[in-house]
Amino acid sequence: MKRFLLLFAQLIICQLLLANNTVLEIYYFYSDHHCISDEQIQLETKTVVESVFAKELEEGKIVLKYLNFMSPENQAIAEKFEIGWSSLIFNKKENENEEVINLNDFAFTNVPSNPEKFKTGLEQKIKELLK
Repeated sequence: MKRFLLLFAQLIICQLLLANNTVLEIYYFYSDHHCISDEQIQLETKTVVESVFAKELEEGKIVLKYLNFMSPENQAIAEKFEIGWSSLIFNKKENENEEVINLNDFAFTNVPSNPEKFKTGLEQKIKELLK
C-alpha cells in the first residue's frame, strides 16, 4: 500500500511539473517601413502584456519579442513562422508541442477602428492559452 501511495504521489508531482511547463511566445514582426497600424499594434500589445501579465513575463511564462523580419539575424525565425509582412504571432509551447496562432487579421481589423476590442480580445486569448 505504501508503495502504491508513493507511486501515486510521484505521478501527481510529475503532472504538476509538466502542467507548469507552458510558455507563450508573443512575436510582433515588422518591416523596415512602419505604418500607423503597425505601431499601434505593437504599442497596444506591449501595453496589455506588460500591464496585465507582468508576473508571467517576469516568470518566463510569457516571452514578448519585436522582430524586424527583414533583418538577416531574424530570417530563420521569420521563415519558421512564414512571415512576409507585419504579423502578430503567438507560439504556445507546452512540453514538446508547439501551437502557432496567427492573430494578424484580428489585430489589423480591430486596432485602427476599435483598440479597446483589440486589447480585451488579446487579454482573453492570452489567458486562454496560459490555462
